[in-house]
Amino acid sequence: MEKDSYSRGRPGVCCTVCVLFASANLYAQTPTFFALTSIPVGANPVGVAIAGTHGVGAADLVVVNQGSSTLTLERGLGHGYFLPWSTQTTGASPRGVAVADFNGDGILDLAVANFASNNVSVFLGIGNGTFRPFGSLNAASPTAIVAADFTGDGKTDLAVVESTSNRVVIFRGLGNGAFVPFYNAAVGDRPVSIVAADFNGDGIMDLAVANSISGDVSLLLGYGQGIFLAARNFPAGPNPTFLALGDFNGDGKPDLAVANASLGSNSTVYVLLGLGDGFFRPPLIFTAGSR
Repeated sequence: MEKDSYSRGRPGVCCTVCVLFASANLYAQTPTFFALTSIPVGANPVGVAIAGTHGVGAADLVVVNQGSSTLTLERGLGHGYFLPWSTQTTGASPRGVAVADFNGDGILDLAVANFASNNVSVFLGIGNGTFRPFGSLNAASPTAIVAADFTGDGKTDLAVVESTSNRVVIFRGLGNGAFVPFYNAAVGDRPVSIVAADFNGDGIMDLAVANSISGDVSLLLGYGQGIFLAARNFPAGPNPTFLALGDFNGDGKPDLAVANASLGSNSTVYVLLGLGDGFFRPPLIFTAGSR
């Protein structure tokens, strides 16, 4: 999952990740949460992914730290507890991280979008919770990244949001950890977040991108060869800053929740319920906390 500096990562934020546990009665509709532990990470953490990076046992946390230009790995011990495991240098001002197996060895790897250094850092997993740098990819002010097979060849590719060029760049995976630029698609103004799913039910991966200045979500329907149809844009609030994907109404079709950051007392969440054909219902709007 990726996060951007328009809504998160401001100076003065405590540099910890708080883990919450849910507790709910079998018949209750509303779960409750309690703080279990706080985990020290780097300066200004802005993105986190959950993955089994050391191969066995509980899931781990991978946190990208914008202020210290690092990624922090927290090894999962189970029951919601984590052990600080390793810290590695990324490019400047990382904003998002994608986790997948890039070289087909059965071990998870990482790709980190570095906003200020205009590149994506690729790290190949060793299998013990540490990673080795494996080069970088040029990208203009990347703010978000997602990994999936967009070309249909069984190899993992990357979709990278370039915030200053208002486009998404597809990097085709070669199956050995290396990537090559393959395709780019125009989206809205100042894109900052991205998710991948099959929004029209054709079995081919599509992309949705939140655009913070144009106030919409761009939907890119995939052909399955690493190329996409021209963007369909859906209103999503005054300042979309983060996308979450899920089936929120239980109809088996992917929906979107769009966080809108506000400097005032209240922000909003716009929920776009998917129709399963590449279109969405008019948004449902919910009030949230500031920023």
